[in-house]
Amino acid sequence: MRLLMALVVACSWLACEPGEQCPGATLCDGSCVDTEIDPANCGGCGTACEAGLVCQDGGCALECVGGTSDCSGSCINLTNDTNHCGACGNVCADGQSCSEGQCTLNCGGAMTDCGGLCVDVQTNNSNCGACGNACAEGNVCVDGQCGLVCYGGTTACGDACFDLTTSSAHCGACDNSCPVGEVCSESQCGLNCTGGTTNCDGACINLTNNADHCGACNQACQDGQICSASSCIDPAVLLIPAVDMGSHMPFAPGHESDNEQLTVAAVVTPSVQYISGFIIFDTASMPDIVVSARLRLLMTDWRTENDDFEAIEAWDVSTPMNTLTASGSTQEIVDDLRSGVSYGTRLVDASLRNQVFFMDLNQAAVDMINSATGMIAIGIGFATPSVGAPQGLVLASHHGRNGIEVTGFNR
Repeated sequence: MRLLMALVVACSWLACEPGEQCPGATLCDGSCVDTEIDPANCGGCGTACEAGLVCQDGGCALECVGGTSDCSGSCINLTNDTNHCGACGNVCADGQSCSEGQCTLNCGGAMTDCGGLCVDVQTNNSNCGACGNACAEGNVCVDGQCGLVCYGGTTACGDACFDLTTSSAHCGACDNSCPVGEVCSESQCGLNCTGGTTNCDGACINLTNNADHCGACNQACQDGQICSASSCIDPAVLLIPAVDMGSHMPFAPGHESDNEQLTVAAVVTPSVQYISGFIIFDTASMPDIVVSARLRLLMTDWRTENDDFEAIEAWDVSTPMNTLTASGSTQEIVDDLRSGVSYGTRLVDASLRNQVFFMDLNQAAVDMINSATGMIAIGIGFATPSVGAPQGLVLASHHGRNGIEVTGFNR
């Protein structure tokens, strides 16, 4: 099954301008046809070629020329037609394209074919920089390179994270070790701990907020807890409703936040056009420290002509907030809403219609939430679009029904 990750809109769900019912084709008696090759509508609706003739370039002819082949009266280029790839009637599977008469996986944009899956080798931990190059445990893939990620104000020194303000082996800088008998306090080596810290086995520790020495040396908090005011505390789980949501596309207006219906869909035949969605949250209602997050979404409709399952992805959004939520659209916004650092992926299907479902977000999303102030936007959409029939899903029309569930602590 291909992974579909681009957000695009079906005309049956959103208003279409006149003539947009069949992008790049012609509407004839309720069906979209290519009048360039259709022998029943050759050159125009209802203009049928006589028996024994073929349709090529919108005109009836005795035979197909220019390297094309006769496929039931239509002159087809078998080298690049996904419905007749290499031979008449040989249809490429969903997510594939036809090249030189062979069906191949079609990974659009920055995606790469890794073992039959389309992945972003710039951010994929299992295929970082190249297919099969997996990052070691504790490392993440950023810009195609595996690297150690340190949290809580620590710094990577070699293959481990250290607090340079208290580490006697890395005091103020990596590999700057204190002399025997001295301790590291506030990034300086000395005989005594200063600044309200306590000497715990040669390290100067703030017992008010250190989970390994909470209130006393070597008094560790349980997994999942943090140390606050010298006491171990459990995390709180909060559901933060979305304050706004919407979508942008190159062939329709933008959204009105009060009644927008966030649509995740695709119309990609014969001209490829996409739409992506975004959801906005207010970080003022988030915990002071967020340790995990997941999207809570309500699907109100599902439509697919190709696959039983699809994969949706969440990612970061770089478009300024006031531009993102404004009425109207530009191609730059559409491109932005189909790119960025991945925040997580989830399979969806028709069984989720009218159901609430959750989508786990990764550490990159948690880091963004913790470092952000004010409003944040998270993009949501399908991946590589297919050439074929319309497909997609619709999320709840009222943004308050969608939200983000965060687990964290208040200081």
